Amino acid sequence: MEKIRSQSRLLLLMIPLGIAAAVALNQLVAVLPLMKWFPRYSESVKPVMYRYSLIQGLVLYGIATPVIEEALFRWILFGRLKVYVSAVAAGVLSAIIFGIYHGNFIQGIYAFIFGLLLAFVYWRTDLVLASVIMHGAANSFIYASAFIPALGILNDDPWRVISMVICFMITGIMIYRLAAKVRGKSIEPKRPIFPR
Repeated sequence: MEKIRSQSRLLLLMIPLGIAAAVALNQLVAVLPLMKWFPRYSESVKPVMYRYSLIQGLVLYGIATPVIEEALFRWILFGRLKVYVSAVAAGVLSAIIFGIYHGNFIQGIYAFIFGLLLAFVYWRTDLVLASVIMHGAANSFIYASAFIPALGILNDDPWRVISMVICFMITGIMIYRLAAKVRGKSIEPKRPIFPR
């Protein structure tokens, strides 16, 4: 019973972790001059992403996409890679592939960093559901925020940087707390590609 309570608390913590990481990374991408380098991104990608109603978008981006992507990129890809290479290498490789999968440079950078966090969460918890919840919370909050005019203040310069710093701090503290529980968990592969 205590294990169930502990896992439930852990899974609930994935919601604020996902939201904080998503806000931090979105604000980072907005602060960097990427839109100047890739001006067609706003014209081509954003209209496609936000063509759905709030409910449709939440079901698609908050439930279906996280379940499919976490099954593919964390459960299958990361899970198989860490059998043959270290957990760190498996996390980096799966995050690179996750970034490339997103199809454009701006989302690729975001997806690479977010993929590293998701791989860490999955590796630390051994629960693909944890990475699904974190991913779903991130996607849901970012999608829903486009429909909430009051959150537009976060796009103004002083609030953009302030929210980015606060959310990076929250993300860092939560990841540090998860990392503290990892002590003793080996990052070495079970069956190395090149045995010693």
